[in-house]
Amino acid sequence: MPERLKHHHEICELLGVQPVASPERLQVLAAREQACGVRFPEAVREWFLVEDAECLFHENTNEDHLTRLAELGNPAETAQGCLCVATENQAAVAWYVRLDEGEDPPVYDNQDHWNEDLSSTPWQRVSRTFSNFLFDMIAGNRFGGWYSGTYLTARDLLPDQEALEVLRQSFREGPTTDEAEVRVLRFYDPGGVVLIQSATAEEIAQGLAEWTIDAASPEALYRLARTVWPIGTLSRTLRPDGTNGYEAEKVLRRLRSEGRGGCGSG
Repeated sequence: MPERLKHHHEICELLGVQPVASPERLQVLAAREQACGVRFPEAVREWFLVEDAECLFHENTNEDHLTRLAELGNPAETAQGCLCVATENQAAVAWYVRLDEGEDPPVYDNQDHWNEDLSSTPWQRVSRTFSNFLFDMIAGNRFGGWYSGTYLTARDLLPDQEALEVLRQSFREGPTTDEAEVRVLRFYDPGGVVLIQSATAEEIAQGLAEWTIDAASPEALYRLARTVWPIGTLSRTLRPDGTNGYEAEKVLRRLRSEGRGGCGSG
């Protein structure tokens, strides 16, 4: 496996893991493809070849379950063009890709409908690509997410080109989603993630987005928030969120006491 993955380099970098694939995993993957009579999409193959991919997914999501490599591909389902890649921690939903939608296909959930005839499943698309799905599932929980106490949100402006340069110079840039009805910008470093999302065409037209900052510690949250503080009106709109916002509120008070003002435009 190459040192830099084509589809999952960013999430491996965020996790701090080297993408190592054992010959044993490659053999198991080949056996599963042979059993199903298909070749799985390249982005799916790439992740499932990473050593301990199942544990990495389970431990860094909301304890959700990646399909075990030895069980990847149900011939009855792949014959219908679908491949189950993961299930929610309480098995409320399963996540699938379709085999005819490219090397990095969209991900769909089955909305808790467990049908043998998959054509009757009311599929709901949850991510534009499998690589985006993987990044969002892991990055959204890597640092504790909403439960961490070091979590800030804001309803503010989409970043303009000047703000994007600040973000790109300060952080690593993750995968971007840019569609008519959804735009997602993802930035990260070893201490946290910054997610900027417009969920509707109207929000995109209005230049509005939901910002979230999720960090590993109060000091990491301070560093991330200090970087984005001058963008748009984030100095006024950032607020604590989650189950315990005390540490996040202390970070905001610290930034305000330093007299860091916003630049007034995104």
